[in-house]
Amino acid sequence: MKNKKKLEINYKQEIKKLLIIFACLIGYDLISIWAFNC
Repeated sequence: MKNKKKLEINYKQEIKKLLIIFACLIGYDLISIWAFNC
C-alpha cells in the first residue's frame, strides 16, 4: 500500500516534467518557459 502511494507521486512528477519539457520545446507559453528556465 505504501509503495503504491509512492509510485503515484513519482508518476505525477514525471507527467509534470514531460509537460514542462513539451511547453519548452514548443515555445508556446513564453512566461512558462521563462519561469522554468528552459
